Amino acid sequence: MTDALVLASLPLEFDAARDMASVRDWRRRGRYGPVPYLAGDYRTADGRTLSVALARPARLGGRAVAPIATTLAALLHPHCIALTGIRPDGPAVPGDVIIAHSADDQWRRAIHGFRPDALSSFGAADEKEALLWLLERLARGEDPVTHPARARYFPAGTWQARVGPLLREGLIRNAGHGWELTADGRAYIRRHLFAVVDPPHRLPFAVHVAPAEDASIAAVARESGIPHWLIVQGVSDRAEYDRYRDFAAHAAAEVLWALLADLLGHERRRPHDH
Repeated sequence: MTDALVLASLPLEFDAARDMASVRDWRRRGRYGPVPYLAGDYRTADGRTLSVALARPARLGGRAVAPIATTLAALLHPHCIALTGIRPDGPAVPGDVIIAHSADDQWRRAIHGFRPDALSSFGAADEKEALLWLLERLARGEDPVTHPARARYFPAGTWQARVGPLLREGLIRNAGHGWELTADGRAYIRRHLFAVVDPPHRLPFAVHVAPAEDASIAAVARESGIPHWLIVQGVSDRAEYDRYRDFAAHAAAEVLWALLADLLGHERRRPHDH
């Protein structure tokens, strides 16, 4: 029996899940079969080992995941089946992570109490990242002052100091009813976003619990008699240029592995066998 079967729809999502896992050596399996996959031993922080498998469909699209999930579930008999990836927007801001509602009470309690602070993807926003966040909110027609994520990018006492340069450079203005971009501000953000080559590596992202966009994984778990299922997705941007795409995939994968290590590691209590 495999402890966890992890699936991804896109190459970007698959690569992020592979790279963010604490697996020393991934082994190729089923290379000449109908569904090739990677197998490995995931080491938890306290030294336990989880047997895990990772796969993605040859063709793109969420609907393509269900058939390979069913095939691998019958082959590997996983204790948990999981899906990691990205999703556009949602009840969050780009870079945040959404965990789907779990049908399991024990897992639901653990998920609701999950904190991302200790993860390598999590970090305070520097001044440059905070100002970009503010300009992006204004470009979307959102009010950064009342936005629920403002405190993550503008901690107490930093608003005046960080907004001052934008005012002096004529990128934003107070229109009486709130802040708005000037023509120079709109031109600046277009130039900057298209000039950004590297995505952010650390952000003060939040983790939300919400209904699953695609319930196919839960259906496969139910039909295959798999005890647990988990869906974790990072929020990307609907904009033409999405600088959060890579970060969202990696943050989602890191959250997923951390949850699996916590929930399955304590539930299975497998010995350290190497």
